[in-house]
Amino acid sequence: MKSRPCDISGAGALGKRRSTCALASRTTDFKLLCGSPGILPPAVVRTGQTLAWAQFSTPLPLAVAARTLLGPLGPGRSLLEPTAGHGALLLGLPTDARITAVEIDPDRARRLERMLGGNAGSANARVLTGDILQLPPTGTPYDYILANPPYGSLAQHRLADGNATRVQMGAVSFPTRRLDHLILLETLKQRHPLGRGVYLIGADHPRNHELDTPTGSSRYLLNVLGDQYHVEAVIGLHGSLYSHQGAHYPLRLIVVGQQGTGFPPVPEKTPVARAWDELEALVETSAPRIGPSALERAAPVSLSIPSLKDAKDALESPPADSESAAPVSDIPTSEDQRDERDQWDQLDQLLDEVRVFQEPYVARSQRGEASTMIPANMASAIGRALDRVEDGQRCSVDEYVGRLLGLSADELAQRFAPEQIDALALIFHAQDRGRGFIEADEPGVGKGRVLARAVLRALREGPALSQPTRRCPAGAGGG
Repeated sequence: MKSRPCDISGAGALGKRRSTCALASRTTDFKLLCGSPGILPPAVVRTGQTLAWAQFSTPLPLAVAARTLLGPLGPGRSLLEPTAGHGALLLGLPTDARITAVEIDPDRARRLERMLGGNAGSANARVLTGDILQLPPTGTPYDYILANPPYGSLAQHRLADGNATRVQMGAVSFPTRRLDHLILLETLKQRHPLGRGVYLIGADHPRNHELDTPTGSSRYLLNVLGDQYHVEAVIGLHGSLYSHQGAHYPLRLIVVGQQGTGFPPVPEKTPVARAWDELEALVETSAPRIGPSALERAAPVSLSIPSLKDAKDALESPPADSESAAPVSDIPTSEDQRDERDQWDQLDQLLDEVRVFQEPYVARSQRGEASTMIPANMASAIGRALDRVEDGQRCSVDEYVGRLLGLSADELAQRFAPEQIDALALIFHAQDRGRGFIEADEPGVGKGRVLARAVLRALREGPALSQPTRRCPAGAGGG
């Protein structure tokens, strides 16, 4: 049951300050990030530069997952982000982490400099403008790597003529035609042998959402990694999790730990997240299992990751050793402190609003941007149902509905919202299998238009169909 969303403001504060974004280091904040459509704007226009450089911002819940699986960082650890974009993966890192962020887009690089403190040449953060594959490697290995490299073929990015590029991994010469695989392998060469890298890379095929069994080049990559590193976790990510940012490509989240041999092989089947709550559950299970990196285990330190409540309490509470401490409201504060307190208040309010157990509906149809909400406990089930439609029909929902209605892609977009196209795909798939259906969206979503098309198809092709009623019997509920 989908409904129209209410506007939730204030979420943009999440990306303004690294200190404020420390909250993004706990999986308990998934609900805050997932339920707030304003945190990152939807990508509704794809420019030539966006496509050429594959500039699709990392969804913040996915950044939380990657940061959590990276584990705790000891004091002064160095970290490389080789394709930094807007810097989502850098949120929530310790303030003393020595960050190197590489970005090919000069405009984004300048924004990164401001986000990381305004001084790209400081000891704790530096921004390099350029292509990570063209920059000379550093003399000192990085302790950690966080990366969401552009995916696609090398030929697509005009980096090769269609032939495989070979990467020397120890005694193995590994051939690849994939840009994300090339960046992963080349940056691993710059990482400390005991460190950890967390990568978001493309899966096997843009329309293949059967992510539990890596095949093709993905399996070859996992095999070569497993021969030389401890691959600590592999999680498949359904393409719908990324669609808000203008892409629908299925991904894999890979955690690469200590370099060496004798580690367990990468399993033939890996877990898959089709909705944010499933990813949250997988991260909460995986993070304690893999624990700190081998680097931290070799040099134990006291590490903790602050929660939203801890960070806010630390900001607002008076010193514990001061018996005569004035109330917080009486203590002079700088503009930055007041700004941070305002942001925490906005986030607290936002968290309360988000916990209405609804989230933005992510349409499978690519004929526009969905504008409705859906109960959070139904999102995963609907996603799996649409997976079955596309798998059974061997095409997208847009192609399936367009074919049955005799409409082109443009005509489909003119006549139906993406939510309606998804509903029609589910209805038609049920009809094709001799099943019934119930259309139970809330008022204003367009049930009448959907049911009219379902009736029209049924009349043309002949199967029996119950006539929709205009009123529900007393006590039967709305919809």
